Amino acid sequence: MSPLEQAKISYLILHRSPVFVLLDLLLIECVYFIFIALLLWFLLVLLNQITLSPLGLIAILFVSLVLKAGAVALAGVGWLHEYYEIRVAEITHHRGIFRKYHEVLSTGEVRSITLTQDFLGQILRYGTLTLHNPALGQEIRLAGISNPNRCQQLLAQFLPKIEQPPSFIQTGGIAAS
Repeated sequence: MSPLEQAKISYLILHRSPVFVLLDLLLIECVYFIFIALLLWFLLVLLNQITLSPLGLIAILFVSLVLKAGAVALAGVGWLHEYYEIRVAEITHHRGIFRKYHEVLSTGEVRSITLTQDFLGQILRYGTLTLHNPALGQEIRLAGISNPNRCQQLLAQFLPKIEQPPSFIQTGGIAAS
């Protein structure tokens, strides 16, 4: 009996690494900083011609903070709504906040899984799992997966054509049947 049958796991959910949410938040923060700097510069230049009340400046800053909070919320909710649902012989890629997209990929003929990580991915524990499916003539990429070594081992349990689950794999290594 396989470990999958022993645990009675019927599916697995894989999210992108939270590192990517943090990168999105950093980008939002940088854009907000540039926006505020340009806004203040613009107001200082215009203050020579017109006067702006402190209440007007507070209103402008409040609106910009509300827009920033909305962008932060969208980044977090977007991360929550993008994931891979892995079942025996298929992977479904779910994504979208307002409009849902579901892409079902057959994994019945997957023969190997390749794990690739760059230097930053090794430090922050994220990577890309590539499933090689000769029947489809294409590769299935699960990009930015958190803890890819463990996910690779779990994923191999859902693939019928891989005979043994891979062990720890070096960067760019291949787990083949």
